[in-house]
Amino acid sequence: MRKFTQQQRLALALQFATRYQRTRRFNLLDQSRVAQWQFARLQRLVSMAYHHTSLYRNKYDSVGAHPCDIRTLRDFKRLPTVTKEELIEAGTLAVNDQLRRGALFASRSSGSSGRLVTIYLDSQALILQAIQAIRMIKEMCPGYGPLDKELLIYTSEYPYSSIGGLYRTTYAHTLLPTYRLLELIAEENPAVISVYPSILRDMIRADGSCELMRNVKAVITNSEHSTQEEREVFSQQLGCPVYDEFSSEELSSIAYQCSHKKYHMTQDSSYVEVLALGADTDVRAGQIGEIVGTCLINSAMPIIRYRQDDLAVLGADGCPCGRTAPVLSMLAGRRNDSFKRIDGTEVTSGRILDWTYELVLTHNLGVREFQLTQQTWRRVEIRLVVEAGYNEAVANQIIVSNFKKSFGNEFDIVIAVVPVIHRMMSGKYNPIRSLV
Repeated sequence: MRKFTQQQRLALALQFATRYQRTRRFNLLDQSRVAQWQFARLQRLVSMAYHHTSLYRNKYDSVGAHPCDIRTLRDFKRLPTVTKEELIEAGTLAVNDQLRRGALFASRSSGSSGRLVTIYLDSQALILQAIQAIRMIKEMCPGYGPLDKELLIYTSEYPYSSIGGLYRTTYAHTLLPTYRLLELIAEENPAVISVYPSILRDMIRADGSCELMRNVKAVITNSEHSTQEEREVFSQQLGCPVYDEFSSEELSSIAYQCSHKKYHMTQDSSYVEVLALGADTDVRAGQIGEIVGTCLINSAMPIIRYRQDDLAVLGADGCPCGRTAPVLSMLAGRRNDSFKRIDGTEVTSGRILDWTYELVLTHNLGVREFQLTQQTWRRVEIRLVVEAGYNEAVANQIIVSNFKKSFGNEFDIVIAVVPVIHRMMSGKYNPIRSLV
């Protein structure tokens, strides 16, 4: 992503100065006010998308829908959903034709699903993202101040490196070797690190005493699925809180954890529905559903009722942290990474990940890294990177019997001890995969 111009950097600084307090208070608003604000924004987005993109005009015309019909939220939920395949096929036909494409910023999804989509944003969307990101960091790390730094370990850097010289960000690519990331921590002395869980795991392993990270005030994990148990262990090792945030290139921020480790939806960034699998109806609290989201801050390329292919569980309770936004009680992983049973039921990748972590902790098997791949309806390959002294005869049997006990005897388990598990080109590590 290219850098902001001087004029755009100035706009970022001015808007931060004038909008931040209002943005901070948004998370504390009564839900009736939030609903009114979101619905007004949804109406404007639908109207703009219909009149200024071929994708949505053709899609809505095909079912007889028109922006004038959207008088209630129930009307909005009757609009057809959009898939990643449709966005890829539409290309620039999904972009607002009022805007000059050369003036927009292009962002690409990491391709963790194997399907890469380009998202276009204007500078205003990126400015809003920046303001909301500072709010998130401050909520996770109350001591974070204007003179502190963030180390962003990601596939691409922000189009800005500070907000008016404050809240500076140092960028590092996910594919940098671990030793270089540790050197950057020593050089830059960041207060906050944003990082993939697998890369954080590598850094902690390489810096066993965690001396290089002792001044870090908080760590924010993203992009890869991880368990709360694992993040608690990270926190104990680092001596600082470790929180998780849930976002995507398409929808921007979706939800992030508060101090009570609950995922609150980012309601001024995205409007989130949790729908029944294979249907277009809301699920009740406590049930697994598919994330269908609308990005509320991107007017350059509207993303409306987008099927993200992620699974989550809507929480039923509020939260003592004071934030009023609804919570997701569980992120269950990507839909296309769930293991499929012959009877048609699924085992979510989040549940499998919980099983792996519990197994490693309970039995202390000497497993450093793992990757589970469902290759056919019955065959599951488990790749392991192990420590010296790993007892294959004993440990492999424990893993196989425990997996069958947890998920069913119909699975045939094959274990392969390998020297390394390769990351994807994006630098992501996908521990749970289904090829079915």
